[in-house]
Amino acid sequence: MRNRIFFVLNFFLSICLNNVYSQEALVGGIIYGNNWALLLKAPDGWRMDQESLAHVGIYGLFYEKEKTFSAQANMPIIYVQTTKLNEISDEEFKRMTHFDINNRTSNTGSSVQQIRHTFQEENKIYFLFNVDLPNGRRERFVYTRYGEVLVIIVLHTRNDIERDTIFPKMVQLINDIVPIDKR
Repeated sequence: MRNRIFFVLNFFLSICLNNVYSQEALVGGIIYGNNWALLLKAPDGWRMDQESLAHVGIYGLFYEKEKTFSAQANMPIIYVQTTKLNEISDEEFKRMTHFDINNRTSNTGSSVQQIRHTFQEENKIYFLFNVDLPNGRRERFVYTRYGEVLVIIVLHTRNDIERDTIFPKMVQLINDIVPIDKR
């Protein structure tokens, strides 16, 4: 009888500890592809989640540390997606940026506004777009390039005020991206 009680208690304790471990906030991680990798670091007070949206190809999801992600949750998020460029050139980067933003917003009733913004690196090109979705949600897209990889960073919020308030977290995330040469 003692062995059964010990076994049951041990079993429940291990489940509880596993849940605590799985809820631990990641401060960063790596996303990668063939011959490239990027080290991502969560903005201050935020966490990185590489599992919740992996089924749709998003391995860099960021949200506030004290929150738990749910696809139905009404909370601000930042996510990172990547795609390989056909060639390593600024012209290809510009072409793919406009192709991607058009694909994401055509036939959705979204309004798109390209705005200019400079980050810390003066020699790096960034494209920035505000997107107003028909459901009232707001997104800000930042496109940049690391070698042959187009990196798309998206801030998804409930309204304009939240988008502008959380934008510094997005800038912090972008400024902390570290390319890793896997060759």
